[in-house]
Amino acid sequence: DANGFSKQLIIGGSSAENTDTDGPKISLYLNDQNFKNGEATGDSPLLLAKLNDVNGINTLSNGIGHDIVATIDGDNSSSIVLNSYYSADLDSYQSGVVNYKMSQLAEGTHTLTLKAWDVFNNSSEATISFTVTKNVQISITNMNVYPNPFRDEVKVEFETNMFDMPVDAYLEVFNINGSLVSSTSSQKLLSQGYKAGMLEWDGRTASGNVVPPGIYLVSIRAGDGKSETVKAQRLIKVK
Repeated sequence: DANGFSKQLIIGGSSAENTDTDGPKISLYLNDQNFKNGEATGDSPLLLAKLNDVNGINTLSNGIGHDIVATIDGDNSSSIVLNSYYSADLDSYQSGVVNYKMSQLAEGTHTLTLKAWDVFNNSSEATISFTVTKNVQISITNMNVYPNPFRDEVKVEFETNMFDMPVDAYLEVFNINGSLVSSTSSQKLLSQGYKAGMLEWDGRTASGNVVPPGIYLVSIRAGDGKSETVKAQRLIKVK
């Protein structure tokens, strides 16, 4: 039995109360949010753009030139429309992120400019500088061994400086005297971002015997086909 009316609805017009003249706020990164302006990256970095606007981001291409657009080194002829790469934050029309994987960029210093619009046709731009280096040497940036101390099996998670790249890796375990106790077979891991994956050791020697309690050194040897790196951590076996 609902009834009544409202004069607040606008059909075929616009509100005269809109005073928004600012475009979206834009934050640019490469690969992850730890990237600093001017740093080095490989030739296939991930563009990460965080957008925020109180009235919402325009991703509908409903106006000529009102797309989310990335331009590298000021070359407008090769600009990239990124509307379809934008994902709104959960339960929000005001903020979201663009994820776009670039590929085969030339070595050297570059700039990337991203332009975006809000729903009231206000635009803004942000620019980031970076240096592409194709001969980046692989390195292990983080290593987590658990449980430590351990009784039976050990898991080792690690990260490298190679973003979304395949890595060949295996474990080596040494006793306190520096003698090799065991080594795992090499595994090809596909990094998820910088996280290369996880390797496991069953706590046994190469001959299958359970290692006695004591102090050991577990190391990861990882390579990308062009370079190799090793990182080690102390490990304690308890009864």
